[in-house]
Amino acid sequence: MPETAWRVPHRIVTERLTLRRYRADDADQMSRVTLASKDHLAPFLPWARAEPLPPADRAALLETFMTDYDEGRDFPMGIFARDTGAYVGGTGFHTRLGPGALEIGYWIAYDHQGRGYVTEAVLALTHVALTLVKADRVEIHHTPDNLASRAVPQRCGYSYDGRELTLMPGVEGVEPTDMWSATAEHLSREPLASCPRPQAFDAADHQLPWHTRATSPR
Repeated sequence: MPETAWRVPHRIVTERLTLRRYRADDADQMSRVTLASKDHLAPFLPWARAEPLPPADRAALLETFMTDYDEGRDFPMGIFARDTGAYVGGTGFHTRLGPGALEIGYWIAYDHQGRGYVTEAVLALTHVALTLVKADRVEIHHTPDNLASRAVPQRCGYSYDGRELTLMPGVEGVEPTDMWSATAEHLSREPLASCPRPQAFDAADHQLPWHTRATSPR
């Protein structure tokens, strides 16, 4: 792994969820859930408009996800119900913001909306990004009309940074994007201050200890 790569846990466990690096055997669950949620996701997430993917394309996509994760380029994760192992959505860290910053993306299956899963996942990922991974800041971006996505950073105590014209993944040309951020300072504010830290595990499934956040971003 390159010396400057982000070192992100391979598995993160919260009260109700497991967030983890994808595996090849996630293909069937991923195909079923994304197709069932296509109409719900497609207005906001361009990749969902290509569903259903042929099996070979799904396998190639997962291979890209896994390789990017292992080589520190990008960190897509599946969201799984902790009690059943059912695949209920996607999340993870994107590295496209440049040095020192990570972006959290997320989506949830249509039949699992309204349970607070995304908020639970984002709170956990925020703790991981700012403490274990030692990012300077973590951001959330969404289109202005995506009110469900907007509610997540609001509930998680992020600061609103305004609206800009930006390039969103999978979209040709710039479009308005609302931007939110959190830094180490936010960890002492609610709800992050009282949110239990998740359990985090490395590639060998060894649990990672929590520690005091250093001042350096790496």
